[in-house]
Amino acid sequence: SFPTRRSSDLKNGQIFIDKLPLGEYVFREVKPLFGYTVDNSDTSFKIVDENEISLKVINKKAETGDKLFVKVSSGNNPKFLEGAHFKVMMKDGDKFIPVKRDGKDYVVVSGKNGGFKVEDLPFGTYYLVETKAPKGYSLLSGSVEFKIDANSKSNEATIIKNKTFRRGLPKTGDILFLIMTVGGLVIFTTGYFISRKGKSKQN
Repeated sequence: SFPTRRSSDLKNGQIFIDKLPLGEYVFREVKPLFGYTVDNSDTSFKIVDENEISLKVINKKAETGDKLFVKVSSGNNPKFLEGAHFKVMMKDGDKFIPVKRDGKDYVVVSGKNGGFKVEDLPFGTYYLVETKAPKGYSLLSGSVEFKIDANSKSNEATIIKNKTFRRGLPKTGDILFLIMTVGGLVIFTTGYFISRKGKSKQN
């Protein structure tokens, strides 16, 4: 196992490994930073004495692309929908992982014409997960998959539809509780007035 890496050196891309026995080794980059690629993942080196060896592993900026979307209502006469919020996600197995921009989750919002765009994403497959639906509409139940490649910028916008929000019917238990509550209030009110009426006759 490798010795502890010094966090202060990681900020400028440097990694220090010390106390390795003499011998031949391979430094392998298993996963580059998001937005970068590595041509040669393996860099061989040899420890022959106590002198420090410097290795350079070069990462290249990955090719990036954009993608347009339009948010509309479902039905025969669709309307452009403003104010839909989406998180841009990647997948690791079955798990969604948010794409980061400046240390924050990458969030896009539909404008007045329903349009929005994801920009400068490295080529690959991504997903939109709706976190806030337009007012009066229901959240999408699933994710929207899309691909970024050399042609995604020039492709037609992807249409995303939302259904109008419909309040669900109360559950059976909720209906029973409501009936019992209203019934109790009616009985209490009736008893109160009968009691008041009886007292008035006595007086």
